[in-house]
Amino acid sequence: MRERGWTKGDALKVAEIFRDYWVAKSGADARKADWGATWRNWVRREGLRPKMPQSARAPWPAYRAEPVRENPRRLIL
Repeated sequence: MRERGWTKGDALKVAEIFRDYWVAKSGADARKADWGATWRNWVRREGLRPKMPQSARAPWPAYRAEPVRENPRRLIL
């Protein structure tokens, strides 16, 4: 992955996204004859996407879990 300019963290993140995508997929689309080729194609396409600078990314909301007994009117999603 170094030749792509990825850090170890970048590579792990891509692997997690790949795994989650295919675990959630069902039916004929989820059956692959060659998982190695599927992974290589995924990495190639991921490498073509421009990397967004940290400042341009939407921040994850900082939610803090509160027990229901402390705030019974709070909507929990």
